[in-house]
Amino acid sequence: MKVKQILDGLWDVVGYGSDGQTLNLKATVPGMIHVDLEREGIIPPMFWRDNEKLCQWVENRTWEYSTTFIVEDDKPLKNAFLNFDGLDTYACITLNGHHVASTDNGLMAYSFDVSKYIQKGKNHSDSKISFSRFLSLTRCFHLNSLPSQSSLKAKT
Repeated sequence: MKVKQILDGLWDVVGYGSDGQTLNLKATVPGMIHVDLEREGIIPPMFWRDNEKLCQWVENRTWEYSTTFIVEDDKPLKNAFLNFDGLDTYACITLNGHHVASTDNGLMAYSFDVSKYIQKGKNHSDSKISFSRFLSLTRCFHLNSLPSQSSLKAKT
């Protein structure tokens, strides 16, 4: 029996700047940080005239997404996988405080075995995905897009 739990919806996102300032908002998954920032009135429409110049600061932040989800008691935990249908560029995935995986290739689908990290009941909001891009010799962070159809599958 296959059990699938879709994790799409509103996630919490924090943008960390090199200046130490943080920006907190809700983000739609699947989606794109620029769309969420525009929806919140933080950036202007980025495809209008030369507004992209006003949005370039977005590339210089670490964008960290988190969500909390419940695994019901009747769902099996053995062979549980966290699937992403379109992570873009660099990402670090953690679940319940445990490092699950890091990625370094864009627009790829990924599936990670999270059987040893997932738990019945609440899976805490430290389920995070950080997207980053390396620029020059320094590490800067960038989010191009969010996972498409992020889901949790349990196979028995």
